[in-house]
Amino acid sequence: MRRTIRAFSYAFLGLTAAVAFVSLAGAQSGTASPKAALTYRPVGTLADIMADVIMPEANVLWSSVEVDVTAKGTVKKEPKTAEDWARLRGAALTLIEMANALMVPGRQIDEPGAKSEAPGTELSPEQIKKRIEENPAVWVGFAHGLQDATMQSLKAINAKNADALSDAGGTLDTACEDCHLFFWYPKR
Repeated sequence: MRRTIRAFSYAFLGLTAAVAFVSLAGAQSGTASPKAALTYRPVGTLADIMADVIMPEANVLWSSVEVDVTAKGTVKKEPKTAEDWARLRGAALTLIEMANALMVPGRQIDEPGAKSEAPGTELSPEQIKKRIEENPAVWVGFAHGLQDATMQSLKAINAKNADALSDAGGTLDTACEDCHLFFWYPKR
């Protein structure tokens, strides 16, 4: 019995040493370097993220609670089903995480050669990039502001409180507009 245990122990030690050697060899060759694990690989531009993710998900939150007053009376639209609340929770979490994506170093503002769609009304991608580079702490502050505002929405969603969700929509709108006033529009 002792021989079997000893043989098993030696086999286990040998296997452990082999795994450690292979892991070390991989790390030294660069295939598993810690630096590579911390490298960001942004794909979408800031314009892509804003147009294709942030705005659509913010619109899901903003349009989730509405009150229409018509000649026939007041009609209130609000989430009712578990599926409604789940979709809103997904939108809020997406916005919170997209704020992190906005802060990823090296992200392009727009595709190379892209121009402002409203020159004079909004800045060019190059001007926006310059503002971000000159004000990185402000940029991060606004991204955190987007997260904080959306956290209010998430709290209302988790509580299934349509009135609080409606109120949080105003906070979210302010967070977006404040950032745009600083980074997107010419200073007046």
